[in-house]
Amino acid sequence: MMLGDEGYCGSVSYQKLEETIKSITGYEYVLPTHQGRAAERILYGQLLRPGCLVISNCFYSTTKGNIEEKAHAKTIALPQHPIVGELKLTEPFHGNMDITELQQLLAQRRRDVGCVIVTLTANDICGQPVSMENVRQVSRVCRSYDLPVVLDACRYAENAWFVKTREHGFADASLEHIAREAFSYGDACIVSAKKDGFGNVGAFIGIRGDRALYEKCLQELCLTQGFPTNGGISGRSMEALAVGLRESLDLDYLQYRMSQVSFLTDLIADAGIPTVWGSHVYVDAGAILDHMPREHYPAWALANALYVEGGIRGYEFGRVNYGDGYTGLDMLRFALPRRVYTNRHLEYVAEVLRYVAENKQAVSGYCVDWAPPVMRHFLGTFKPIRSEVEDDTMM
Repeated sequence: MMLGDEGYCGSVSYQKLEETIKSITGYEYVLPTHQGRAAERILYGQLLRPGCLVISNCFYSTTKGNIEEKAHAKTIALPQHPIVGELKLTEPFHGNMDITELQQLLAQRRRDVGCVIVTLTANDICGQPVSMENVRQVSRVCRSYDLPVVLDACRYAENAWFVKTREHGFADASLEHIAREAFSYGDACIVSAKKDGFGNVGAFIGIRGDRALYEKCLQELCLTQGFPTNGGISGRSMEALAVGLRESLDLDYLQYRMSQVSFLTDLIADAGIPTVWGSHVYVDAGAILDHMPREHYPAWALANALYVEGGIRGYEFGRVNYGDGYTGLDMLRFALPRRVYTNRHLEYVAEVLRYVAENKQAVSGYCVDWAPPVMRHFLGTFKPIRSEVEDDTMM
């Protein structure tokens, strides 16, 4: 980071970052942005036409928001294994897209579809990985319809680790080879480098071959983010990302990281709490706070209780995130920061969660105080639902 070239135009640090991204992805064109959602707004704003359909295995909230609110397109998720009823995953690649449904939809409505997105790993499906065969099949189907494929590859390295450890034929392949093959099936990619890039800021758009699309995005980037050789990122941050994007593909690092995710999952499961792990750890908040009606947002309530009790932050995947009409599970995600915690820290997390679960009657539900129509889980405010006789121990 001390080598950072802060020159506004032609930064050497950008050249290093560009070289790293091209080496990993194989894409000709690279556009840096300050954050993943900025990359989403730029790429989908130029790639999509108003009213078109966008298909994916799953959509992260900012992705869905940028597609629907900024590009004025519509989203359709086609998970092969949706999570309904209980938090129980039996497939090694539970994040796969449903190829049969994709083929049927394209056969009926190809003219309406703007692009297909493959999210690696599937954030809204408990961080579950996508198999290389599934990415390959999605690409094959889309190419037969002359339809672009975008890889939402914020966790490309972690997905590569799952492919190496779970998919036949990849046990002896390097993570670099696996990642490069996955990127080869896309026409463009978006990577938030705050995940597998080890960055505290930064993202990028990668585009394969389409010079016209690149030029449109380039103009929008310069208008809203910064010069094309920084995208609103400092030189020191670009230096860090150029290193971090490669280090995330180190096998020893990934084995240690995923062992920590598995370790925390086992600790929580030992307490009798429904739990699964992928790139993160997910718990079934509705099962923990089974006394609480869904209208009181149990996953949101659990997140607040954990923070008040132990200073632990979780991320809600439930009715606050998806809307009051959501019928799936109310889940809470623990996204472990990379290279931060020891196992003792994780034991503390599990102990606080166990304590809150054992004292669940003291956990208050919540109702909406104020919320915007979009991204209310980021911007809305909520207030606890108190009984007439308020318990001072209520969390």
